[in-house]
Amino acid sequence: MVEPFPLDQAGSSVSVTFELPDARDNGILRPVFVGFQAVDRKGRGPDEEMLAAQTVRDYLRNEAIPVRVRLWRIEGTEWRPVVLSDGHWDMKDKRASWGLHPDDVFRHHFSASTDNGPLIASGHYDFGKVYYVHAFARIVPPTPGRYHLEVENLDAHSVLLAQKEYLSVLRYELLVSHYHHRGID
Repeated sequence: MVEPFPLDQAGSSVSVTFELPDARDNGILRPVFVGFQAVDRKGRGPDEEMLAAQTVRDYLRNEAIPVRVRLWRIEGTEWRPVVLSDGHWDMKDKRASWGLHPDDVFRHHFSASTDNGPLIASGHYDFGKVYYVHAFARIVPPTPGRYHLEVENLDAHSVLLAQKEYLSVLRYELLVSHYHHRGID
């Protein structure tokens, strides 16, 4: 699921209903994340454009981006809230772990890799673009079915807004995706 999402503007929100397919590896449901992607063109022109692209990448990698994420699983006429998981980085062990998140505001995000196959098939992937993908939360378990997702950006990001002068094609999208699966045929 891919939807435009003005990540750089406070108060921007997306509300979408989508189907989560039954995707399994060796009988196990594949992990799914809720996140965003920054989409820009490949290659850079003038120095100002290259510097702006680096500024965006660094900001997305290092700064908190608080968002409110609410998810419901739709079963018939009932909407059941889904508790999402968020990631934690253990500096000592140098590994990530996931745990249930106690509320609907997520402040941190991690780089992620999508399963591009479904994105390509649905026309949401362009080989002439570069994608910076980050995950806010995981859907655990990733039960197939119908869902409703609401995401709201809680802060303005003036650093990102300022780069639009140099990166006119840069856009942000809300993304729900299976993670990229490595070594699976």
